[in-house]
Amino acid sequence: MKIVFYNETLLSGGIETSMQALIDYLCNYHEIEVVYIDETKLNPEIVNGLKEKAYVHKINPDEIIEADVCIWCRLYMNYHYLKQFINAKRNYLWVHSLPYEDSNCILEDKDVLKDIDKIICVSKTVQNLLNVENDSLVIHNFLPPNIKELANIPVKENIFSDDSKLKLVTVSRLSRGKGFDRVLKLVNTLKNNNINFEYIVLGNGRSTEQAIKDSFKDIPEVTFLGYKKNPYPYIKKADYLVQLSDSETWGNVITESKLVGTPVIITNFDSAYEQIEDDYNGILIDLKTDDYAQYIPRIINNKNEYRNNLKDFKFDNETHKWDELF
Repeated sequence: MKIVFYNETLLSGGIETSMQALIDYLCNYHEIEVVYIDETKLNPEIVNGLKEKAYVHKINPDEIIEADVCIWCRLYMNYHYLKQFINAKRNYLWVHSLPYEDSNCILEDKDVLKDIDKIICVSKTVQNLLNVENDSLVIHNFLPPNIKELANIPVKENIFSDDSKLKLVTVSRLSRGKGFDRVLKLVNTLKNNNINFEYIVLGNGRSTEQAIKDSFKDIPEVTFLGYKKNPYPYIKKADYLVQLSDSETWGNVITESKLVGTPVIITNFDSAYEQIEDDYNGILIDLKTDDYAQYIPRIINNKNEYRNNLKDFKFDNETHKWDELF
């Protein structure tokens, strides 16, 4: 079977990571093609990784791409324009975004929804928020099956070498909505409370990347290391993964962190309660709070308890659900 993925961008983000992991599985049984239209929105590392298992190319306006299934990976796209070039027997909309976000125009177009055979939601939260009549199901994002092995690979940087310090890591695109304003408040609170800490940030960004980095320029405890294809050793060495986003539909890295035994500090966005049990395997921070000091005692005193509560955590990729779709 031929499966085509369309993604608006091939930059470093959760959707691209999910695509890579899913394609790594599907390519064993199907012919995979990944198409895009904007060659300015490419990350060479992401593209090269996808090319190992799929045919990746820009859509040629003169071609018609025939497929058994097309998986549309974005809610914001010019679907009517793109359908001129992709002729699929079945069309699946893979929803990684929150339906109430301003740019999610696809869900407002009833003609488009008539073409969609199935809506695949990455969390129960997303499914509950959808206001459409189309058939939908929940399939949590596909994660690499060898995360624990990858987490044991040594890293070249000398990080987290002082066990007396609180060790924090964020793995995120450096962009608006990812909560770096909150991270700044958190690290300033740690400093004001005389907490020794080391904080590393993995990821790159677009137009806002330098501005985010500049906001931390006077805080030497925070180090930006850029995009890492294998972030898991860094996560494993940390006391906490910190993700203070405005919203997440299903944070891959949150589940990945739990798999390697690292507790998580996240904001209480819509889907947070699907992934974290507050004060058991992590800490939920109120999205609207400015009082980060209230969380400091738990961050410092409960980290070993949270880690211990993750010893038996397991996550199984729902391969049977994808198999049934194809």
